[in-house]
Amino acid sequence: MDRSQGIKQTAASGFWRSKQDYLSHSEMSPNQLDFVGMEWPFARKQKGWKEYQSSLYFISSEKKSWSESRRYCRERGADLIIINNGEEEDFIDEISVEDKHWIGLSDSEVEGRWKWVDGSTLSYSVNEQNQRAKKSTEILVVDRMKMEMIYENVADYRTQTGVNTNRQQPLQSTGSERVRMRSYRSVSVCLVLLCVLLLTAVIVLCVLINTNNQQFNIKNKNITEEREQLLTKYTNITEERDQLLTKYTNITEERDQLLTKYTITDGWIQYRFSLYFISSKKKSWTESRRYCTQKGADLLIINNKEEQDFVQKISSTNHIWIGLSDSDKEGRWKWVDGSTLTSGFWSPKEPNGGRGENCAESYSSKWNDLPCNHARKWICKKNLK
Repeated sequence: MDRSQGIKQTAASGFWRSKQDYLSHSEMSPNQLDFVGMEWPFARKQKGWKEYQSSLYFISSEKKSWSESRRYCRERGADLIIINNGEEEDFIDEISVEDKHWIGLSDSEVEGRWKWVDGSTLSYSVNEQNQRAKKSTEILVVDRMKMEMIYENVADYRTQTGVNTNRQQPLQSTGSERVRMRSYRSVSVCLVLLCVLLLTAVIVLCVLINTNNQQFNIKNKNITEEREQLLTKYTNITEERDQLLTKYTNITEERDQLLTKYTITDGWIQYRFSLYFISSKKKSWTESRRYCTQKGADLLIINNKEEQDFVQKISSTNHIWIGLSDSDKEGRWKWVDGSTLTSGFWSPKEPNGGRGENCAESYSSKWNDLPCNHARKWICKKNLK
């Protein structure tokens, strides 16, 4: 059997060991390398490659992730290392400088089902695992997807516990103790992470609460200022209303005072917004009205009780014609402006003259009907514009 065939039959391993705490390994045979067709002795002389039991091993000088390390190997016709036995692992310990390195083992496809990069399933027995645990360097198995280190270096553990870290001294702890220690460390890391998350959550909540409080205080301050402004405006409006009411009351009183006063000019008496003329002669109702119309007025129309009292005051006890008649239709009394009488100040049992008494007179604040051709004094009324 030639050398290349022997390498193929053996689970050949390429081994990269980083000087920066990781080891990458690729499974390969010489006819898979970049220098295919070279004589085997020539391949041995390639820089960085080491030969052991018909396999070549390469130690990396830089750190990469598991995937990047494997890609590096495959680009060179190799693959990450597959460890087949204890002798090969001893050789790895001898050529490796650092304690941590990548190997071609992963459970990225099915959780807990570890496979080598050639697709074979990891199948070490318990005894073999215990024997391998006594080696001075612990192999780190890293999940390609999670990029987490599962195992830690035994030398680190011995350093923390104060035990001599001489590479040649065998480990005194058993496999179960190491598993227990790893479990304790995992629990500790989880607790620390949980504490960090809780602390972060508390800080975030405090920041949110503080921010909300500040916003609430600002809104409350703005609302308070707006309320005070509204109260001030309300007070001012109330004061203005009171002032307007006072002015209105004063003006009303002045108006009433002016209305109660009247002046006499050329025989005309001014009362409120009208002029009144009381005759000194006596005429019939028709002649009296003609006199008034010639003066631009008309016989008196009484609109309310105040005006009736005023007429009584200026006419004293005289019988005065007023502008009220039912000559158009018996019983339907109308004012000289054509409006119908709705209520009046008739004396008791008046009007009672029938067709013979169709005109009205005012006497002692009461009205009476009598024939229109009787002679009576009269009052003319002119509205001021």
